[in-house]
Amino acid sequence: MMLNSISDLRLFLAILEQGSIAAAAAQSRLTAAAASKRLMALEDGIGKRLFHRSTRALRPTSTR
Repeated sequence: MMLNSISDLRLFLAILEQGSIAAAAAQSRLTAAAASKRLMALEDGIGKRLFHRSTRALRPTSTR
């Protein structure tokens, strides 16, 4: 799958910078559910998890 658009990269960067899908969604004018779905689609498309998620934390996966 190709990236939906440059907005997928912007969303990824917002999540990385904010440390939160909800905060990045608000910054991107999306609902948290929509941002989460877009992130999951991006991860499915590239075949890699980009973030480790828990109920209290979000952190990027290894760059290796």
